[in-house]
Amino acid sequence: MKIRDPQIWAVILDANPFPSGCAPHPAQWCAWCLTATPDQRGELYGAVVVLAAERWADAMERALEATGFAAPLEAARAVLAPMAVATLRDVNGELGPFALTDFQTGCALTMLEQTWLYGDLLREALEIQLLEGLLVPSAGRAARRA
Repeated sequence: MKIRDPQIWAVILDANPFPSGCAPHPAQWCAWCLTATPDQRGELYGAVVVLAAERWADAMERALEATGFAAPLEAARAVLAPMAVATLRDVNGELGPFALTDFQTGCALTMLEQTWLYGDLLREALEIQLLEGLLVPSAGRAARRA
């Protein structure tokens, strides 16, 4: 992840550590949760947001590089929105039952906006999608549109 503000990112990481005994690997979280206390499970949900934000930024950077994108950052806005939606779905798929909720997605987006090199552009690019709830559509919204 290309960090624009390492001090803020360090504060975010320090404030959201993985709970004791919990590995940062989604495949192991369900088993760990069986013996974790409610407080530990709550800590995991906070740590997941930071992990997902970092993976999301990494995935978007790889996707941008794969397209050979070399235009000025301001021009990235048009490319970034659909790429962000697709990469978020991929990251959520990797997280399985711990996929980000709408609220956690907003938290991850805010973290990236403050710290990631493309964070400001990401926020601008996704503003409309976030307002319309298109990032993680729910069955209720889909039924209302039909």
